[in-house]
Amino acid sequence: KEDVVIINRKDHPGEDYRKFTSHFKSQLVFLFGIEPASIGLPVSFPPFQVQKFSNLTFLYSPGLEMLEKDKLLKSKLWLCLIRIFTL
Repeated sequence: KEDVVIINRKDHPGEDYRKFTSHFKSQLVFLFGIEPASIGLPVSFPPFQVQKFSNLTFLYSPGLEMLEKDKLLKSKLWLCLIRIFTL
């Protein structure tokens, strides 16, 4: 069974990624409009780069409101999802 957790950072300001990934036993983390450094990640990577770190896979993307309006950004996200899930 695969579980999905959505966390709104506004409800958890300043929390570190390790708290959530250990609590939920995460393997894959999508960051929509949240820069990696803002959740305490010690690695920097650009949007749409699938990044492995500490036995986790991260994907940083612009926020959903930006994706909704931009077909090119949507296609970049789709390509990353294909890569992650090997569709």
